[in-house]
Amino acid sequence: MAEIDYELAVASIRKSLATSPLDWVLREVNETLRLGKPAVRTIEEAKEESTDAVHYSTLAQESQPRKQTRRKTKVPSTEAYSTKEELVLLLDSIERTAIATMDMQAYVIEDIAQRQGLSAPNLNIVFERDGQLSSPSFHEKQSPVVEQVTTLRHAIAELRSRAR
Repeated sequence: MAEIDYELAVASIRKSLATSPLDWVLREVNETLRLGKPAVRTIEEAKEESTDAVHYSTLAQESQPRKQTRRKTKVPSTEAYSTKEELVLLLDSIERTAIATMDMQAYVIEDIAQRQGLSAPNLNIVFERDGQLSSPSFHEKQSPVVEQVTTLRHAIAELRSRAR
């Protein structure tokens, strides 16, 4: 993908997240981008030797100029994410919040059904994050949601393969 393609994909995903119930995901990604990605920088300090070196020749005394030495120090720092890395952050965030949540809900529903010997439990399972409902999951209404999640899963996989 070219840089313009990354920018278009990021802009489209940002717009979709901003107008969805997952707008908090966008806020979290923005905070991660603001903080930057961890990096280690090497700083070189120029340092002069403290004393003159005196060399004796046969009859005369000569003084050499001071030598500069360089001391390298590694320090922690941050650097900005590239557009490609921003796209990966957005895709990871969507995958972890929307897709993983639906996978967990499906697993819990199946597990409860198996334990109770039911084919489809009549349960309302809700996952919460910081007091906000993420997505109520009613077993009867799973079919369209599962299709949407499957479509989203394939779209993310396609974007990831193009981004390589």
